[in-house]
Amino acid sequence: MAGIELDETRAIATFLDRVGRFAQVALLTDAEVGELFGPETVAAMAAFDSFSRESGLCASCGGECCREIGCEVYSPLFQQCPIYDNRPLLCRFHFCHRFDQVDKALVIALRDVFMACYTADQISSGTIARSMSVPPLENGCPILAANVQPVADSVRDGSLSPGEGIRLIREEVERYRRYHPASPAP
Repeated sequence: MAGIELDETRAIATFLDRVGRFAQVALLTDAEVGELFGPETVAAMAAFDSFSRESGLCASCGGECCREIGCEVYSPLFQQCPIYDNRPLLCRFHFCHRFDQVDKALVIALRDVFMACYTADQISSGTIARSMSVPPLENGCPILAANVQPVADSVRDGSLSPGEGIRLIREEVERYRRYHPASPAP
């Protein structure tokens, strides 16, 4: 992407410096990702997200990436990701091979940042790294995964409308974030 450069070393150092302030990284807002990795990382992700929206790249993949990472809330019946505004780091850093045509070097840089941060935390304690694993919710927030799984299953089997499923999943995410905030209160 023209004009976007990512200093991987700085993004990793920012993560390592700030991750201890976070109670969980399973469900993060854009602002929290910025706090955790710095503005360059968020700008790179936002540029890819913008490209995807404009080109329909992700919308046309049929959920391949969501299935690949084992997303517990994915259903082809959803018009959108039910947890997009609070999606896990794994989802935020996952840019499939189709993004290579846009800026392969930036895709690789984001993957490198993610893997370095995952590895650094895995080596040091492993608590945050569980939130960066596959599947993204089951390991990082098993209570939330257990609560949303029946809703997603009901959408998949047709006993619940996709719109109602999204609403219920978002309520569960908000309830989880209320009791498990990403960063401690000031």
